[in-house]
Amino acid sequence: MPVAINVCVIVPCYNNPETISGVVGDAAGSGFPVIVVDDGSTNPLPDMRDATVVRHDVNRGKGAAILTGARLARERGATHIITMDADGQHLGVDIPALVAVAEKEPDALVVGVRDFDGENIPASSRYGREWSNLWITFHNGERCLDALSGFRLYPIDRLLECAPKSDGFESEAETLILWGRFEWPIRWVGVKVVYAPPGERVSHFRKGRDNWRLTKLHTRFFFGSLWRKVTGRRNTKTSWVKKPRGLPLAYRFMEFSIKMAGRRSAYVVAWFVVPYFYLFAPEATRNIIRFLKRAAGSSSVTAISVYQAFAVSLIDRVARVSGSQTGLYQVAPDRELMRKTVVDNGRVIFLSAHFGHWDVGMRFAIDSGFNVAALMNRDQADFAQAYFERADIGKPRVLAVDEGRGVVDIVNALNEGLSVAMHGDRIMRGQRPVSVNFLGEQVDIPSGPYQVAYVTGTAILPVFCVKTGVDEVTIEMAEPIIPLKTSRNGRDAEIARMANLYTEALEKVVKTHPEQWFNFHDFFGDDR
Repeated sequence: MPVAINVCVIVPCYNNPETISGVVGDAAGSGFPVIVVDDGSTNPLPDMRDATVVRHDVNRGKGAAILTGARLARERGATHIITMDADGQHLGVDIPALVAVAEKEPDALVVGVRDFDGENIPASSRYGREWSNLWITFHNGERCLDALSGFRLYPIDRLLECAPKSDGFESEAETLILWGRFEWPIRWVGVKVVYAPPGERVSHFRKGRDNWRLTKLHTRFFFGSLWRKVTGRRNTKTSWVKKPRGLPLAYRFMEFSIKMAGRRSAYVVAWFVVPYFYLFAPEATRNIIRFLKRAAGSSSVTAISVYQAFAVSLIDRVARVSGSQTGLYQVAPDRELMRKTVVDNGRVIFLSAHFGHWDVGMRFAIDSGFNVAALMNRDQADFAQAYFERADIGKPRVLAVDEGRGVVDIVNALNEGLSVAMHGDRIMRGQRPVSVNFLGEQVDIPSGPYQVAYVTGTAILPVFCVKTGVDEVTIEMAEPIIPLKTSRNGRDAEIARMANLYTEALEKVVKTHPEQWFNFHDFFGDDR
């Protein structure tokens, strides 16, 4: 049965003043909103009442323009985008055919296969398509019908999840390869194509430069594709959430060490853990190094420092939960701010991150007399619930969440008067993201905390717990973020405002203590 999807048409444009108005008018005739991404044109565009126009200050390439349009469309509530070239070769009458396929398979990339039996079809376009089709078929193992078509329908979340590294024309070929690598469906729909007579067509495809970029692209993926064919290995994209192998055993081993030798002596165990992670978790190590370049610059903080701090945090966590935290002090300069915020609002969302000793902050809240429920992914929740209940005082309730589910439990907990503690810096599959500025770059973080805060009228209190000494953990609190009720059209802007306030607070603490950033996944999309 077809499902409802929300479509927006994206037209990347670079110096197409003669054709852009006709393309926009044709696309708007489909009934869907249109966004024109002016990719640094040197010739001014005509006024267009039927489209929203967003501009790059400099020419960044077609791929970058498509991603800019996709992000803006998502902010406006779209689930899918259709891309059309600005030179007039695609026709608005074919849009419903792409949408019909997406309504049946909303996760599919739908590509318009251009009919090359018409007039004025350049020979270079025919040969180029056949050559590129062969390469994409090689990479994906399934027949490609039109690798170079710019008339496509994308599910926005999947497009942004596998965002290609390429910014130019080759980005569309790379997207097809990545889609195949992740084993997501690709569907082909026949469409008409219109080419202007020789001498009238405006094309920004530079045969030398862009063909060289396409060659480099296929070379980059060649050996991986060959390996997949020889070994039969698949490379399916999976969620970042992985079942924590050996977690109960590791925690109990650390607990035994702490009880036998004390918490400080147990820190020696960390030196055996650090080399293991550094050598056998290369992806995490790369992501740590990339983060440190942005947050720490030329400071002396290294990936080894981060792993060491992480191991210490695990030991402190076990010490706290097992009741063996003797000598571990909590310093809270703004204790009264926390108390006042909770008292004034009845309950709050304690929003932390994969940073520092977040669990010590939860213990601090419980010790202060607050009823707190902790949000955890489902793989960890059952074990964590049992482990938390072994603490000497207090029994925090655990809310299990998996791939975006569990929102109802969060709302129910808040309605019961419980405060909820959660992280705001990592997206699970199924969650809707919100784009924020973090360390000078636009990144996606989960919008869930802010949506819940908005719907329930719950204040958000950013709380970060920093290890500031061998026996000391300092609790850093930012100003409460109070959701403001707005009109329906202003809801997304309000969610973005709250998200950026949280990110500003997070950025401040990670710059001060970059070695305690434990978000080891590809946060900035460097591997895309």
